[in-house]
Amino acid sequence: MVKNNKELVLAVRNLQIAFPENVLFKGVNLDVFEDDFIVITTGVMDGATTFIKSLLGLIDETEGEIIFQGEDLLRLNSHSKRQNARKKIGLVYEAAGLISIMDVYHNISLPLSYHTNLSEKEIQKRIESIAEDLLISDLLYLEPNELNDTQTRVVNLARALVTEPRILLIDELEGGMTKPVIDHMIDVIQTYQKQIHFGVIMTTLDRTIDFGTIHYKIKDQNLFEVT
Repeated sequence: MVKNNKELVLAVRNLQIAFPENVLFKGVNLDVFEDDFIVITTGVMDGATTFIKSLLGLIDETEGEIIFQGEDLLRLNSHSKRQNARKKIGLVYEAAGLISIMDVYHNISLPLSYHTNLSEKEIQKRIESIAEDLLISDLLYLEPNELNDTQTRVVNLARALVTEPRILLIDELEGGMTKPVIDHMIDVIQTYQKQIHFGVIMTTLDRTIDFGTIHYKIKDQNLFEVT
């Protein structure tokens, strides 16, 4: 599907996430096109993090369809097929997500080393470029336990962006960040988005956020567009 000359990169159809003791979402439908920057405003304990993870097929209790690049992530019946489909989905964790025995540089380089044919020189160039853009060049050879929460989030963002994803999933990036820092992070994401043309879904607790092309809120176990 194409809209305004932009390709559909992710389609969610009748998504439901239900645990024995709790139904988090039911009947969710969502289209994400290239260059969309979708912002989902969340409340406390409303399932936003679970929703983001479900889009990667990481939540077993998910039903419906999650179509990414022509394949339903919930119907892929082998580990290798799921891993291959996820190579072009960048996930930015709210916290943690880094491998403790690797320094920052090698955490960022990991998906490039395993999932691309880039040379070490090409990987280094790409990492140094994105580190400069995100103002973390001085962090590249630190260990994850030497980072504060904000630095960890930015490193997670670098690791997701460096893969040149087709879609970027961000779970509350702004937690603990000052406004100038979060403004810079968003500027970097939008700059890369113009260059690479990927879709973004970002959850946030901040109801004053005014960037993004489409805004939703979570209500009654579903997403509702805010106009």
